[in-house]
Amino acid sequence: MDKKSFVLYTSYAEHIKKLSDEQRGKLMTAVFDYACDTKTDIELDAATDMLFGIIVQQLDYDHEKYEER
Repeated sequence: MDKKSFVLYTSYAEHIKKLSDEQRGKLMTAVFDYACDTKTDIELDAATDMLFGIIVQQLDYDHEKYEER
Protein backbone atom coordinates (compact mmCIF):
# COMPACT_ATOMS: atom_id res chain seq x y z
CA MET A 1 0.00 0.00 0.00
CA ASP A 2 1.33 3.40 -0.90
CA LYS A 3 -0.56 5.45 1.67
CA LYS A 4 0.47 7.48 4.67
CA SER A 5 -2.37 6.26 6.87
CA PHE A 6 -4.80 3.44 7.46
CA VAL A 7 -7.87 2.79 9.59
CA LEU A 8 -8.20 0.37 12.48
CA TYR A 9 -11.78 -0.19 13.51
CA THR A 10 -13.02 -0.02 17.09
CA SER A 11 -14.90 -3.25 16.46
CA TYR A 12 -11.51 -5.02 16.76
CA ALA A 13 -11.07 -3.79 20.34
CA GLU A 14 -13.04 -6.56 22.05
CA HIS A 15 -10.89 -9.17 20.29
CA ILE A 16 -7.60 -7.36 20.80
CA LYS A 17 -8.33 -7.06 24.54
CA LYS A 18 -8.34 -10.86 24.74
CA LEU A 19 -4.70 -10.98 23.63
CA SER A 20 -1.75 -10.71 26.00
CA ASP A 21 0.42 -7.59 25.91
CA GLU A 22 3.05 -9.54 23.95
CA GLN A 23 0.47 -10.72 21.41
CA ARG A 24 -0.85 -7.17 21.02
CA GLY A 25 2.62 -5.83 20.40
CA LYS A 26 3.33 -8.46 17.77
CA LEU A 27 -0.06 -7.86 16.15
CA MET A 28 0.43 -4.11 15.92
CA THR A 29 3.96 -4.54 14.57
CA ALA A 30 2.69 -6.98 11.93
CA VAL A 31 -0.17 -4.64 10.97
CA PHE A 32 2.15 -1.65 10.58
CA ASP A 33 4.65 -3.74 8.62
CA TYR A 34 1.87 -4.89 6.31
CA ALA A 35 0.45 -1.39 5.85
CA CYS A 36 3.92 0.02 5.14
CA ASP A 37 4.83 -2.81 2.73
CA THR A 38 7.65 -3.83 5.04
CA LYS A 39 8.76 -7.45 5.06
CA THR A 40 8.20 -8.90 8.50
CA ASP A 41 9.52 -12.05 10.10
CA ILE A 42 7.32 -11.82 13.18
CA GLU A 43 5.93 -15.16 14.23
CA LEU A 44 2.32 -14.98 15.36
CA ASP A 45 0.53 -17.63 17.38
CA ALA A 46 -2.71 -19.02 15.98
CA ALA A 47 -5.07 -16.59 17.73
CA THR A 48 -3.03 -13.51 16.86
CA ASP A 49 -2.55 -14.70 13.29
CA MET A 50 -6.30 -15.19 12.88
CA LEU A 51 -7.00 -11.63 14.05
CA PHE A 52 -4.18 -10.34 11.84
CA GLY A 53 -5.82 -12.05 8.85
CA ILE A 54 -9.13 -10.35 9.58
CA ILE A 55 -7.45 -6.95 9.87
CA VAL A 56 -5.49 -7.51 6.65
CA GLN A 57 -8.68 -8.37 4.76
CA GLN A 58 -10.22 -5.07 5.88
CA LEU A 59 -7.04 -3.12 5.08
CA ASP A 60 -7.03 -4.58 1.58
CA TYR A 61 -10.73 -3.84 1.09
CA ASP A 62 -10.32 -0.26 2.33
CA HIS A 63 -7.29 0.23 0.08
CA GLU A 64 -9.24 -1.00 -2.96
CA LYS A 65 -12.08 1.41 -2.18
CA TYR A 66 -9.58 4.24 -1.70
CA GLU A 67 -7.96 3.49 -5.06
CA GLU A 68 -11.35 3.53 -6.79
CA ARG A 69 -11.90 7.11 -5.62
